[in-house]
Amino acid sequence: MKSEKPVSTDVQGPMNGKKYTHPAFGMASVSRTNSATGPVNLFGSAIKHSSTISFKVHTAYSQRTLSKDWHFEDCLLLEFNMSQSQWTTLISSVNSNSVPITLNYRAAEGASLMECPQIETDMSLQQSLKEEVRQAVEQRIKDVEELTALSSQLLSSGRASKVQLSDLHKKLVSFSEGLPNTMAFIQGQSEKAIDETVANGKAELEAFTDDLAFRKGVDVLKHSAIASEIIPSLSVYKEV
Repeated sequence: MKSEKPVSTDVQGPMNGKKYTHPAFGMASVSRTNSATGPVNLFGSAIKHSSTISFKVHTAYSQRTLSKDWHFEDCLLLEFNMSQSQWTTLISSVNSNSVPITLNYRAAEGASLMECPQIETDMSLQQSLKEEVRQAVEQRIKDVEELTALSSQLLSSGRASKVQLSDLHKKLVSFSEGLPNTMAFIQGQSEKAIDETVANGKAELEAFTDDLAFRKGVDVLKHSAIASEIIPSLSVYKEV
């Protein structure tokens, strides 16, 4: 399967940043819903249900701003309902048989599926943070150049009004406070992102370990069952 990099576009507004889109970006949500029209029939269930578990799958996009990735839903792809019993069966039956669902919205009959390319990232989290620090420093350098030009202009004029000096002072205060605050904010966001990455990695490792232990346990039970069948038959031969 081929891979593609996400397409980025600049986002203008109060929180400037970048918007990233990719065919493989998607979001899923699950919620408990109550029928406003009374109990409903669900596929694979013999009774009517007033309360159901509802699933929605959307295409999605991400936006990088304030040194953080924000994820947003886009177009609805699929929506279906399940009974609470079906939902319980689904989450407890990994690598098992399929569970009935009741479709609300889906692709039209005969519509072909599109194979999505794999996601190829442009840069790692560490590289993204370095780039954001570089951009912040470049912006502050521009601020310094503007302040230098303004002070040079006032000096060359030989005189400066109280209003001009007050404006220069405000800009100097803004610069002296802005740079530390910006660096502290980026550092805080980077620490949160790293903590989330570590937590996700830990969860994946624990899930892998649990699955491995489960499969090993099943293998042990299988071998025990086979042994319990074979050993009695061997003892018969020994008695003969």
